[in-house]
Amino acid sequence: MSKKLEKLRWRAEDRIYRKDEWVRQDTDELLGLEQKLNEMELSEKDRKVVDDYTACMESKQDRMGYLLYEAGMKDARRKMRIRKAVCRISFAAAVAAILVIWHEKTLDKLQEILHMLYWEMDEDEQE
Repeated sequence: MSKKLEKLRWRAEDRIYRKDEWVRQDTDELLGLEQKLNEMELSEKDRKVVDDYTACMESKQDRMGYLLYEAGMKDARRKMRIRKAVCRISFAAAVAAILVIWHEKTLDKLQEILHMLYWEMDEDEQE
């Protein structure tokens, strides 16, 4: 992912952390649970298992969030490409319509000229 998109993602994440009540509540609960965990008398082995489990869950959630974000970005890019294609097709259709109208007018004028020439030739032959 480009650095610009990465910055946008981090800014969006930061806004969510600051504004979303559920995220703030979950963060507060996590801090409280971490404090309770640190107060528990666990063996080094047990603490390592809990830390590894927590790290694995966080890693999974981060990866899932990243993949969902990427999927959303792909959808957005695809929609933008489709929108551009529709605009280009609309423009091409408008140009084609203008050319058809111009062609018909030109053809009508040409037919009038030929018709006038034909009458002139008929008049010349009659004389």
